[in-house]
Amino acid sequence: MRGFEIEGWPSLVAAAVIFAVVNAVIKPVAKLMGLPISCLTMGLFALLINAAMLALTAWIAGQFDFNVEIDGFLAALFAALLISVVSTLLSVFVGRPLRWALR
Repeated sequence: MRGFEIEGWPSLVAAAVIFAVVNAVIKPVAKLMGLPISCLTMGLFALLINAAMLALTAWIAGQFDFNVEIDGFLAALFAALLISVVSTLLSVFVGRPLRWALR
């Protein structure tokens, strides 16, 4: 299993832009529709939604001939878990000092 692969900086920038648009437009709708399941699973369903958003990002990037590949849903799930952990750590270490500085 190769996992998650992005080749070259143009593909990286394109994937970041596509991921931002997907997260801004499609993710809120998916989270709203999956709210009952997310409540039943105590929020773990949100990780599956994040993995689906990554898979959608890779598919859209592929349609525009960017080299973004995800080798299956399990790789997307692990990548979503990694993104969630990094995002949480960044919000803890960067968000708090920034909030204190803006007071």
